[in-house]
Amino acid sequence: MTHIITSICLRDGACVEVCPVDCIVPGFPESEWPWYFIDPDTCIDCGACVPECPFEAIFVEDEVPDAYEMAAGQERIPFRGPRYAADGGEVVDLTEDIKPNYDFFSRWAGLRLSAVAVFRVMLTGDRLVAVPVSFVRPPHDARRASRS
Repeated sequence: MTHIITSICLRDGACVEVCPVDCIVPGFPESEWPWYFIDPDTCIDCGACVPECPFEAIFVEDEVPDAYEMAAGQERIPFRGPRYAADGGEVVDLTEDIKPNYDFFSRWAGLRLSAVAVFRVMLTGDRLVAVPVSFVRPPHDARRASRS
């Protein structure tokens, strides 16, 4: 069973640094995919990410709470909504955060983790748009060595 990063993730990134199999990636674009996500096909359920998360946002999938009580001042980024700070005592269903994790990897199927991406940036109207052109994935050992 994979781990799930929930909507109380505020994108600290400590989880990425400790993952031994590089299965955690930031959502992109952040406006559509506001959290970090764990690739369920790569995760080995080691749990190294759980104690590293300063927001306690990571759960084993079967243990994602359906009645999580928010602390006063605790921030949350609902998948389809603005970031907010709780007054305290609000109860939220974090099991709703499971589906976006699977959706993210369904949408980006074929894009493997720790790849170097080359983008072409274009101006369309008043927006900059980045279009992926190519991806190069270094060997797993090379990625591991670069973290040492």
